[in-house]
Amino acid sequence: MRWRRYVWAFWLMVFLAGGGCGPAPGAPVVVYCSPDSLRMRQAISGLEAALGQGPLKVACFPEIGIEGQELLRRLRQRPPRLLVVLGTPALMQVAPVEK
Repeated sequence: MRWRRYVWAFWLMVFLAGGGCGPAPGAPVVVYCSPDSLRMRQAISGLEAALGQGPLKVACFPEIGIEGQELLRRLRQRPPRLLVVLGTPALMQVAPVEK
């Protein structure tokens, strides 16, 4: 039941990111992930269940190619309420940008 770890990590991030400044409350929670797999889909469905009615936007990209960098650039144009990064390839792309 690894998806439970993702749910706990999600709520920890929500707690830590609950400061005063940031994007609008109506902004979606963005899940940036790679690779697309069964476990990843289970983690995303756990996040959806934890969020309830809140907006959730999922962005999965292939591990090879430049599509991930372009997708990340488009996602960052409108700051999300929370950016959840799942998977090592996704983390390697987001870490230099979101210091």
